[in-house]
Amino acid sequence: MAHVEISDSGFSAIDAGCGNGWAIRLLAQRDDCVSAIGVDGAPMMIANAKQIDPEGIYIQADLENWTPSKPVDLVHSMEVIYYLKDIPGFLSKIRDEWLKKGGILAFGIDHYFENLSCHDWAEKVGVQMAMYSELEWREMVENAGFEIVDFFRAAKGENWAGTLAIVARAP
Repeated sequence: MAHVEISDSGFSAIDAGCGNGWAIRLLAQRDDCVSAIGVDGAPMMIANAKQIDPEGIYIQADLENWTPSKPVDLVHSMEVIYYLKDIPGFLSKIRDEWLKKGGILAFGIDHYFENLSCHDWAEKVGVQMAMYSELEWREMVENAGFEIVDFFRAAKGENWAGTLAIVARAP
């Protein structure tokens, strides 16, 4: 895993598509985390997050149209980005409006071309999901102006290609 520098004053983070807030709760437990904000488009997920973690900061908003009040050091997202309508635009927005200079975007996706077990998910769930190859994901992140810091498959199994994990640094 790539080394990420944290300043003496700590780091701030956003979880894009925070669901029930699990990542925000983990980040907030760290002594070096000065701010952690969860954002999700689903009102029920935000309600769940606030019920589990009443002290946490959770915002219900459309990710593609929301902008934080100030940029952060880290943007995390798990199993969300392939649902968005304009993925390249969203990646550029994260670079330009969500992250500080040199900030980190770290996201994981299970819905990608090389993961054969996910090919019927959109049909099963009845929701639009973008299907890109690993190379296309890499190129999308790089074309949005990020430098790839790490790119790997996590939790591979016998019948599972693994979660595609991408860690990238903003210029």
